[in-house]
Amino acid sequence: MTTSQLQAVAIPADYLKRIRAQGHDDYGTPFEIRTNDPGDQLRCCLTHSTASDRFMLISYAPVAGRATGTLAPYDEVGPVFVHADECPGYAGGGIPRKWFDGKTKILRAYNGVGGIHGGVIVGPSDDVETEAARLLADPEVSFVHARNAEYGCFMMELRRAD
Repeated sequence: MTTSQLQAVAIPADYLKRIRAQGHDDYGTPFEIRTNDPGDQLRCCLTHSTASDRFMLISYAPVAGRATGTLAPYDEVGPVFVHADECPGYAGGGIPRKWFDGKTKILRAYNGVGGIHGGVIVGPSDDVETEAARLLADPEVSFVHARNAEYGCFMMELRRAD
């Protein structure tokens, strides 16, 4: 598998639409709208916030619901920033490299029902695409999650491109 066969996936728009409508995340935390804080990674569209953005911090469990609609044993609930209002989402397809350059990342591989099936720590000078492709070459792996090693938060899902 070449790295051009990888796809980055943001937090699903239908999930965000639902929680925006309910006014709190799935763990009951009310939204705190933030502005004037440029540079935060927004997991809804895989961009960085600008001074004019309205965004919020929510708790998110990226594996939840794949098999049962509830938290899976290997799921991790953690903080992520998303736009407070609907946004276009991520249309880039490929991995947004600027999110990884110069940072240590954790890549976790999962099977189709949300069980961990391997992982790797990717150093600041290592190529995240090569490591993700290596994990996804295993037919038992359905998807890979990239996490920030410093804070542990979910960054994005990586999949084989269709």
